[in-house]
Amino acid sequence: MLSHTETQSLVSLASRPSLARSYHNISVIYYLLSIIYDLLSIIYYLLSIIYYLLSAQRQQRFFYYLLSIIYSLLSIICAAPLLRRCAILFHVEQKEAYDVIVVGAGHAGCEAALASARMGRRTLLITQSLAHAGCMPCNPSIGGLAKSHLVFELDALGGEMARNTDATGIQFRVLNTSRGPAVRANRTQCDKHAYTRRMQAVLAAQPNLTLMEDECVAIVTDSARKVALGVRTANNGEIRSRTTVITSGTALRGVIFIGDEQEPGGGGGRPGASALSESLEGLGFALRRLKTGTPPRLHA
Repeated sequence: MLSHTETQSLVSLASRPSLARSYHNISVIYYLLSIIYDLLSIIYYLLSIIYYLLSAQRQQRFFYYLLSIIYSLLSIICAAPLLRRCAILFHVEQKEAYDVIVVGAGHAGCEAALASARMGRRTLLITQSLAHAGCMPCNPSIGGLAKSHLVFELDALGGEMARNTDATGIQFRVLNTSRGPAVRANRTQCDKHAYTRRMQAVLAAQPNLTLMEDECVAIVTDSARKVALGVRTANNGEIRSRTTVITSGTALRGVIFIGDEQEPGGGGGRPGASALSESLEGLGFALRRLKTGTPPRLHA
């Protein structure tokens, strides 16, 4: 486990995006100079071959210069892809609007956006409905046998879920107290609406974090579709970033099943995200749908 001093050092280092920019810029210059050097070497060796062919010492060092030309060509072939990748990153650095874009404002999206913003990164959180950011459409519990250790880890790393749970919980239990410590777990039942309101307030007050209500319809990539350059939204167009995080949850090509009926949706009255699903498939990702169960509502 990292000490407090080591953790603060890592946060301080990560909060200086200028270091990453400098690294990419230096890499571009380095590979560019390498290719220029190899091109000049080829010209020199070609002139040397011509000189020796025209002179009386025709056979002397001919094969040496020929092999040198082949070596230089191979160096250029190896350096060109690296230069291209660095140039793409350099291009993104010049045009980026944000350091990090997070798509989706569920539990994972809120934590990702807050973590990025708290590390000093310019962060954009995109969600289809700001009113549903940080909501609990399914089970209103935090923790349990399968997830309490994740909440503890988030808390240790400075996450917000455990704090939000402490502030809005209405029942706190330790499960399996009659059994051994290995199978015990903490579980808290929360006030669903209070949890959402407090999480939205934390997001709105967080420095370096911008909230946007829009639908992400595509991932923007370079021409080779190997480097993500940002996202395209339905209403605000193309937005560039250095890093894109997708936390779309059940909205990604979501379908609501009620008996024999089915309709597109993300659960809890939220719309689905079909366009983003098509974009991810176009990039080669295989999509699968995971089931989640929304409890029935009793209106007294």
